[in-house]
Parts: sequence; C-alpha cells; structure tokens
Amino acid sequence: MLLSEILIRVLNSNEVNVQNVSHLIERWELGEATIGDHRGWFALTDLCYIERESAYCHSDDACACERCSDYVLANETREVFLLNSRGHRFEQTWCSNCEDSHSFFCDECNHTFSDNESRETSSGELVCSNCYVEEEEEQEVEQEEDASLLPAYHNAKRPPSPFNSHTERIYSVELEVESLQRNALLKYLTENPIERTVWESDGSLQYGKGVEFLVCFQQDTEKLKAVLSQLVDVAKKFQSTSWTNTRCGCHINSNKPRSLWTSSKVMKLLWLVRQFKTTLQTIAGRDASTYANWNNLPSLRSWSLGYCEKYTCVRVGCDRVEWRMFRGTLNKARLALYVDVVRLLEDYALTHSIHELKERHHEIAINLHALTENAKKNGARI
Repeated sequence: MLLSEILIRVLNSNEVNVQNVSHLIERWELGEATIGDHRGWFALTDLCYIERESAYCHSDDACACERCSDYVLANETREVFLLNSRGHRFEQTWCSNCEDSHSFFCDECNHTFSDNESRETSSGELVCSNCYVEEEEEQEVEQEEDASLLPAYHNAKRPPSPFNSHTERIYSVELEVESLQRNALLKYLTENPIERTVWESDGSLQYGKGVEFLVCFQQDTEKLKAVLSQLVDVAKKFQSTSWTNTRCGCHINSNKPRSLWTSSKVMKLLWLVRQFKTTLQTIAGRDASTYANWNNLPSLRSWSLGYCEKYTCVRVGCDRVEWRMFRGTLNKARLALYVDVVRLLEDYALTHSIHELKERHHEIAINLHALTENAKKNGARI
C-alpha cells in the first residue's frame, strides 16, 4: 500500500489532527471532498473543484455542464436536447442555471431543447426544429460512391511507419472534409500523393461529399503541420469545406510508448485537460458535441486506463491518445494551433510532477494564450 493511501485512511478515520500532518497532505497532494456523496480525503487527482460551492467534491460526484463548462454536482444537472446536422435528437447535460436561461419546452414532443433549436409557428408558439414544418424543401446534391477512389470506413490501407512506436513519439491527424468535387479531389491526390496521407469514407459526413483524410506517422510536429498545410491547399482547389455544417471534426492521435508514458504521466495529462477545459474548448471550437463529449468524464485513474466512451473529448487507448475535441478546419493557422497545443500539454505532463504542474498553472495558461494569439495573428478565427 502506498504511503499516501495510508495517510488517506488515517485522515478519513478522524484519528489525527489535520493541522499536525498538513506538510504530509501537501507532500502527497491530498484534498478533502466536503460536498457530494463521496466525502472525505482523497488524492487531488480524484477531486473536482466546484466554483459555485467554493469546495471540492469527488470526481464521481461532479459533472461538467456541456453549455457553460462549469463543474457542478451531478445531482444538480438537467438533460436538454439538441439536434445534430441530420436532425437526430441527442441529449446534453446542463447545469440548472443554463437550463433556466437557455432552453425551452416543446409542447409538440414534450421535451426540453436548447434555445438554438426553437422555431416559431404561424400561431406564435415555440417548437423544436423537428416539429416545425418547413415550407421550403432543401435540394440535396448526390454523387455516386466510387469504391476505387474512396475505401470504406476503416478500410484505407495505412502506410508503414518509419519510426519506432515503442520508443518515439509519433503523431497522426484525421481531418474530415466535404467537397463538391470529391472524386476529382481524390483522383488528383491519387496521381499527386502527399506524404503518408490516405483517405476513407465516414458515415457521419454528407453522402457524396464527405471524406476523412488520414495524415499518418510524423515525429516532427513542424513537419506534420507542413503536410497538413499541403493537404489544405489541395482540398481548397476542389471546393472543400470542413465544419461549415458542424459535421467535420479533426482528431490528433499521439502514440503511447510504455517507455515514456507511465500510468501516472497519462493521468497528469488528463488532469491538465480538466484544468484547462474552458480554454481547450475555446481552441477546439466544439464545446458540445456528440462525437467529442466532455460530459461524465471518469476518474483520472479509470480514464488513464482507457475506461472511457469512444466519443470522449480525449480517448485513451492501449497504444495511443486520441484528441477528438477539435472541430474540423481548413485554416492552416488553426490546424497548427491544434498540433502545438497537444504537444505543449504532453511536454508538460511528461516532464513535471503534479505538484510542479499546479505551481506552473499560470505559466501553462500563459503559454496556451500565447499559442492562441499567435494563431489569430496568422489568420485563425477563434
């Protein structure tokens, strides 16, 4: 048993004066959950700070509002519906303040929706988009699927990696786009290949237009950004967009060699993600998404071991960390920002203790702000 666990047991048994062991509490980075169902002393990595209560609770008792991003107690949340780009309804977890101020009740289907989904009928009533009868029909552009140009989802043949995945840090990027000239785009790339870049279909994108590009295996993040820049130039030539209809995402995958990423270091990385959640959501541009969920995140230990849903904002696998949080974009500066942010947070998690990370909180915030401002100067809209 770890010494920190022994101290936690002693503290929770009320057999010791907290003031007498304050130096040990600080050394072992412990904290007290004074609200929620799980009260008592725990490792700080297992706690969440609830600003509205000015107190800590156990992470199992906390939930992040998917609208304002504030942590609240899970029993104080409300379920609110939104509609995705295909009109399918999905739930989000909001705090009671956001529900009261930014939602409405649809009398047609008897569900609570975000104000963004409200439509006014001719009689002046507010209903959700699904219940609202549109007077104009949308015309859809259909293109034939060409299996020879566009492999099925997860059927693209990945190129071999020139690096040692057991000892070296390696990055890949998945970028989803929609193109009015998709076949011409794919034919061009077939004849003019970009280094270790392949593609496949994705069912979440618009039929006949969507394609997911896989920019594979780059160790140098500057080289990765250069390859992405080259891909953007080609995509734009063939009337491509990304995220215009909130359908396209961008995922950054970094490998997880055991020689570098211990369980403790992965936990520190995820702790940073939680600490800078609001900043990261601003950078990512998709704070509430079915495919990059920030809701009901597990404890740091469970999360670091991969016990999280597939569509979590940062998904930990057995051999990689998948940063799913980012919206798709064909803005080079924004893509570069995504890569730089991932590299920055990973560098901190790999080189500092949790105590040092807390001491450097302001420094990390400044660095994230500097990266964002630099991206804005280079043309990113954030």
